[in-house]
Amino acid sequence: MKKFLYQLRSRPDLLEVVALKNKYSSPNPQGYRDVNVTLRVRLQESGRYHVCELQVNLEDMLVAKEITHAHYEEVGVFIHFCGLNRVI
Repeated sequence: MKKFLYQLRSRPDLLEVVALKNKYSSPNPQGYRDVNVTLRVRLQESGRYHVCELQVNLEDMLVAKEITHAHYEEVGVFIHFCGLNRVI
C-alpha cells in the first residue's frame, strides 16, 4: 500500500491525492473495509481537473462483498435502526 501511494504521488503535475480514508483501520459494522483515495486528476488536453474516488480492495473482500450484497441494505437498515452504527 505504501508503494502504491508513493506512485500515486509521483506525478503531482497530473495527479493530486486530496483525501485518503483507510477503512481497514475502522471497518463498518458489517465488517466491510477498503481504502478510498480521492484524487484530483489533470486532464492533459484541456488542462481542467476531474475529481474522482479510487477504491482499493483485496480480492477476498470483493468476493465477500458480491456474496453479501443482496443482504447489505436490509442489514444496514437494521443496524441503523438498532443504533449499532454508533461508536460506544
